[in-house]
This record gives sequence, C-alpha cells and structure tokens, in this order.
Amino acid sequence: TSVYVGNSPWALATIGTRVYVTLYNTGKVAIIDTNTNTLVGTVTVGQAPIALATLGSKVYVANSESNSVSSIDTMNNNAVETLAVGAFPQGFTTSGQKVYVSNFDNSFISVISQNVTALKNQRKLINQTIEFKNN
Repeated sequence: TSVYVGNSPWALATIGTRVYVTLYNTGKVAIIDTNTNTLVGTVTVGQAPIALATLGSKVYVANSESNSVSSIDTMNNNAVETLAVGAFPQGFTTSGQKVYVSNFDNSFISVISQNVTALKNQRKLINQTIEFKNN
C-alpha cells in the first residue's frame, strides 16, 4: 500500500493515529490517517520544511529556508505559531518541556520552551543558545 502525499516528502513523525510528513518543496506538512492509510489534510508552514519533532500534542517543524520553527496543534491540525531560530534549522530533539533545534549554518542550538501554562499559552525562544567550539 502507498499513500500519495504530494511533492517531495522528506521527514516523518507520528502522534497517535496520524503520520505527519514534511513536503520540502511546497512549504507544507501532509497528514496521514494510519487507520485508513489516506491523506486527511495538509498544514502550511515555512519554506523548505526538513525535520519534525513531537512533544505532547504538538508537532514541531524545522523550516530550513525560513530560519524558523513552526508548531502544529495536533488536536485540530492547525499551525499554531512560527518562531525565528538560528540559520538553516535541520534537526530536533526534545527533553522535558524543551525542544532543541540544530542550526546548520552556525554553531548554535536554539532552545524552545514548551511550558505553555507558565507562559500564558505562549512559547518562547529562550535567550540562550549553546555554542559549539573547536578545541
């Protein structure tokens, strides 16, 4: 079985019965229902979405050519917000209530706080970055 999702599928992430797929050349994320193996929608994000991470009920999308990260609320599959990060974000990991973003074109990791209750329903980019230096 195969599912047509659109042009240039790149990265995948799963929450529940949904698979989220970045569509690199279109600036969108496709959503597949795993019960029916059908495309159930798309969400517009930034330019050249290249990586995904999940934390709670959110999917985070690295928009490599927009130097940003978009978050998708999986309860209604809408893009919630887009935050500026470092140059050419490429990958993610999560720890606790934070999302760590690798930025390819500089030596920094951007850190996004997920603690929406404490931030009155707003995420923020922490004003600290982790710099990697050669010894």
